[in-house]
Amino acid sequence: MHTDHYSHSPSDWVRRFAPLIRDGGHVLDLAAGTGRHARLLLDMGLHVTAIDRDIEALRGLASTKCAVRRIDLETGEPDSVIAQLGGDYDGIVVANYLYRRCCARSRRRWHEAGC
Repeated sequence: MHTDHYSHSPSDWVRRFAPLIRDGGHVLDLAAGTGRHARLLLDMGLHVTAIDRDIEALRGLASTKCAVRRIDLETGEPDSVIAQLGGDYDGIVVANYLYRRCCARSRRRWHEAGC
């Protein structure tokens, strides 16, 4: 089944690889949008930090298992954005988000932090 990024259904790719995240792990859902992946991850028993510049659609997910944070990844310096997110994640979900300046530095910094 093909799902597009405007759908409320998780992408096939995320469904396929999410089971590789350790049980009870903590996942960063970067540019979480409507929360389609955060919902899947929560249903799998994972802890989620869902971030987006517009968190209206994510507010209903906020709980002890899901931190919802308003962060605009495209303003400011990428290093300061990454510092706000920390680095203690068992998985990072990024689907249909291509702001390359942020993503390239994020990969390097999270790799250095052991993510």
